[in-house]
Amino acid sequence: MQNILTLYVHRLTAPPVEIQFPVRRLFNAGWTGSDRNAVQHHIDELAKMGVPPPRFVPTLFALRNYLLTTSDSIQVHGDQTSGEVEYVLLYYDNELFVTMGSDHTDRRLEAHSIPKAKNMCLNVMAADLWPYEEIKAHFPDLELISCSRSLLFLFQE
Repeated sequence: MQNILTLYVHRLTAPPVEIQFPVRRLFNAGWTGSDRNAVQHHIDELAKMGVPPPRFVPTLFALRNYLLTTSDSIQVHGDQTSGEVEYVLLYYDNELFVTMGSDHTDRRLEAHSIPKAKNMCLNVMAADLWPYEEIKAHFPDLELISCSRSLLFLFQE
């Protein structure tokens, strides 16, 4: 199935450029983080909710390519779904880009199968991208904030 997203590349030295991004492969990275103790704390929290611990840390979950959208609203199955604000990395035309999004998950199904739970909901991402090379010096200082219908991409100097 073909999924092509209209995205906007922002560069320091040029106005934004619109691209047509063909989504070929999609992965959610689970149990990632620079603080191993914080990652373990999250694993322990999920275990208390019945979510089995991962076999590998970090873990990649393959998703169907059509599950990525830039839409400002999605439909979900039931009332036990949620997302988390996350970094999104995209590779396009031999260049790595960064934006942000949410890997929405069916929390009820997650206790039985995390891969299936991840494949039940759309993943939402912002349509604005920045080249990783232009922000990598500030990457540890980036702050992701989710505000109702908007996702903000900030860094503090």
